[in-house]
Amino acid sequence: MKGLNPFLVAVLSFAGNFLTVFLLIVLFERFKLWRRKKKGPEEKESGRSKRGKKIWNRYGLPGLALAGPILIGTHIAAAIGMGLGAKKQWTTIWMTISLVLWSGIFTIATHYGFELFKG
Repeated sequence: MKGLNPFLVAVLSFAGNFLTVFLLIVLFERFKLWRRKKKGPEEKESGRSKRGKKIWNRYGLPGLALAGPILIGTHIAAAIGMGLGAKKQWTTIWMTISLVLWSGIFTIATHYGFELFKG
């Protein structure tokens, strides 16, 4: 039996991740209000937020977007970037670049990784 088409899996995984990240970016102001109501005005900074801010301070939005999927997650990276004042347009562009890059890397690594086990 033949497995799934790696290209199709990559496209669908990119699309699913991009859609939710894009919605987060577009609806960020509403998300921020919702989160403030849920957590209250004063909340303790999480470890992920600290890592995100450290990346932001060192590498800016491009670094946060490119490192985010591995270190803190794409959605958290987008939220941190927006929370630190990144513009929606630039956040969308850099998150798209990051998602395309990481989707490609993981698709290639997975495809050839499984090929190694076939013998």
